[in-house]
Amino acid sequence: MRNITRTLVSRISFGAFLKDVLLSLSLVVRLTRKEEKQSLQNLNNRLASYIDRVRQLQNENNKLTHQIRTVEEYQSREINNVKDLYDKQIDELKEALDGLNKQYNQLKVGAEGLLQENEDLKDK
Repeated sequence: MRNITRTLVSRISFGAFLKDVLLSLSLVVRLTRKEEKQSLQNLNNRLASYIDRVRQLQNENNKLTHQIRTVEEYQSREINNVKDLYDKQIDELKEALDGLNKQYNQLKVGAEGLLQENEDLKDK
């Protein structure tokens, strides 16, 4: 009888132990699931923040790209305007120089003619 009692007590003790272990595992699993849920929520929040930041940076990048393009177009127009002004001024100065060269050559021819006439008059 003692063996039967001992076996019953052992089974009851083992059953209680098993019940305690299962209860502990259940709590651990619940905590683990709760922790896992919190962890996933945290990761989801971090991912959402990351996506928001990427979108924000893309918008800033688009704005900066537009600003750069606007500045480059403005500079290009200004450079072309200044270049056109300088080209026009250079053309005017070239025309004036050509006119002065023509006058110089005419005066030179006229002076040579007068010198020749002066020499001719001296020789007579």
